[in-house]
Amino acid sequence: MIRVLLIQIRDWDSQMAEHELECVERRFGGRPVEITCRNAKTHIAETEWLDGQDAVVIGGSGAYSVHDPRSTRFVYPLRDLLERALEDDVPGFGICFGHQLLGQHLGVEVKTEDSGTERGTVPVELTESGHEDPLFKGLGGQFHVHTGHTDHVTRVPDTVELLARTEAVETQAFKVRGRRFYTSQFHPDVTAAEAQERYHGFATQAAQYGRRGYEKHAEAFEIGRDDTESLLGRFLDVCFG
Repeated sequence: MIRVLLIQIRDWDSQMAEHELECVERRFGGRPVEITCRNAKTHIAETEWLDGQDAVVIGGSGAYSVHDPRSTRFVYPLRDLLERALEDDVPGFGICFGHQLLGQHLGVEVKTEDSGTERGTVPVELTESGHEDPLFKGLGGQFHVHTGHTDHVTRVPDTVELLARTEAVETQAFKVRGRRFYTSQFHPDVTAAEAQERYHGFATQAAQYGRRGYEKHAEAFEIGRDDTESLLGRFLDVCFG
């Protein structure tokens, strides 16, 4: 049994937290996995969360930015946990917010910019390192991913290998050198259909606060282009055999 810690950054009553857990479970594809969920938004992260865990997945956030001063309360404890995972070589995968958290932790600025915004299904190309990486090389030279973000890591940290890029975001996927820790700006945790579900749910929640317009973004996800559907499962295979 592989024990996986899933760290979520969601409001306590968010339907998206439950949806994220369900999607991650599906992506592990029936492998013998025991998932423990922790929510860093509602409970301050502790390095002890890693005790007894074989791997960690740091998920997306929906509405929170790693560089927003209002996020400091939960971001810095998360970075302490991330540092322990890197020091102890705990296999990990950071998704969207988790990707940006790694970039920030490694000294790179994360910005909210229109030029770095992506929503929907977009084409990705592997770098030379991506073609050689045991996890990413199985995707082929070009593939499609599902993504939704306004923040991005502004440059490649010195201590990672850049694995993939898109036209809008050069810093699309990383692997920390000498560690079994991967991150991606895109979402390998969802299929296009699940991404549509997530955006519909997010639109419903946002409407409660007078924010509208999110529903239309669901249409940008292309059914059938689920090229990274097996990535999280293969991550476990690469790390644990």
